[in-house]
Amino acid sequence: MSDPEETVASVARASGIDATTSEPKNPVDSVLAGSTGEAIATVGDTAGRKQFYDSEGNPISKNQFKKLRRKEAYDATRMERRQALRSRKKENRKRRHEELMADPHRLAEYRREQQDRQKRRSKVRDSGVTIILDCEFDELMTPNEIISLSGQIARCYADNRAAMRRVKLLVTGVTGKLGARYRDVLKDVQKSWKRITFYERAYLGAPTDDSSEPEVVAGLSKDRLVYLSADADEVLETLEPGYTYIVGGIVDHNRYKNLCLDKARAQGIRTAQLPIAKYMDMTSRRVLTVNQVHEICLHYLDGRDWAVAFDKAIPGRKMAKVKTNDATAPVEDEDEDEQDEDGLVKAAGKASSDDDDDDETENPGDGQVG
Repeated sequence: MSDPEETVASVARASGIDATTSEPKNPVDSVLAGSTGEAIATVGDTAGRKQFYDSEGNPISKNQFKKLRRKEAYDATRMERRQALRSRKKENRKRRHEELMADPHRLAEYRREQQDRQKRRSKVRDSGVTIILDCEFDELMTPNEIISLSGQIARCYADNRAAMRRVKLLVTGVTGKLGARYRDVLKDVQKSWKRITFYERAYLGAPTDDSSEPEVVAGLSKDRLVYLSADADEVLETLEPGYTYIVGGIVDHNRYKNLCLDKARAQGIRTAQLPIAKYMDMTSRRVLTVNQVHEICLHYLDGRDWAVAFDKAIPGRKMAKVKTNDATAPVEDEDEDEQDEDGLVKAAGKASSDDDDDDETENPGDGQVG
């Protein structure tokens, strides 16, 4: 017959309880700590079997644990990688300068390009149009879709910087997972961006005490709001100065039908769709990403021609053809989905260098949904 004390001890060990104190034993025997000292994953021993946990104490698989460990190693060297990138850029600028000074022909060409750039800057104008990216759909997106959305917002910022007719760009509802990404992963890089304003609040607030009408962000008028949706009945004919056009800031791969349309109708906001069917023949559904809708608006404001705007902005993979000349749109099939935290920096960095006249700091850097 076994010793009673030994039997109690074995049962306690199997239950994770310290037999001497009758308190639950801390299962953690190693901790994977973040660069800020916060534990991002732990390893414990449960009944003789190794168990893995995330930062909230939830059990995870070994593969998930390895991914967290790799992420920690990547985050720990972020500052070193950025410093190395800055050093490489500085060296490249110095090398290019030396090459220019050594080649009179290249130097003359460079100076002509600078003069052309100055002329272009003088032609940049404010269109008088405001575009709101409505990001109040945080809970409907996966983490990877949040990453993709942040990359699309960066492209909108970059395109607006390079545009000849710029819009006033507002991003509303930046909370939850998207807000955490900007704050924790991207280190609030958007705060250094110009001509774009981020808001945690929704574009439409609660009615004030002295008015029955809800408060609109940035003092805008609700009567001049237009929510763009591919499922709207009204077809938009033009973009009017003084009006604000809302683009649904969501990446859902068409999971949610009529999402933005139903929201706008519930709020009493006018809805409209871009006149894609009037000018283009498309083999796929007329649902575009956030940055594609924004780019179409910029091209239209520049030339006041919807056919040209669609031709330039709609990706070639959608097999869109302009109805006026039945020509396939010659647009490169760019990938809108940046899948890493440096992707946002790369997208924003694509803004034209023509717009550096008043930018003293270096900016590192589904739209018409149903």
